[in-house]
Amino acid sequence: MTNDAYPPPPQYDHRPSIAIIEYFVKATEVGKAWCGKPMPGKAPFGCAQVVMWDGKPLCRIWFLTPDGKYQWTSPTIEEVRRHEHGHCNGWAPDHK
Repeated sequence: MTNDAYPPPPQYDHRPSIAIIEYFVKATEVGKAWCGKPMPGKAPFGCAQVVMWDGKPLCRIWFLTPDGKYQWTSPTIEEVRRHEHGHCNGWAPDHK
């Protein structure tokens, strides 16, 4: 999630039916590497990726944090989680 794309469209705005694993990582270059290339002018707060694990889909969500603990006040962790659930449900990374 970046600072300009919340919430997901209605068709993606629900809890995923697939398994989810959440990670909290420091918002360093290493942490940002999990979320792909940074977008100019946009602050990343999290990202999601659906992968196959043991023959079943799994959504991995990374929360990018200052120190490994979620401390942002805006957006809230619930807002970022809701946004990333949209990606777990098939919402495209370009938010279209």
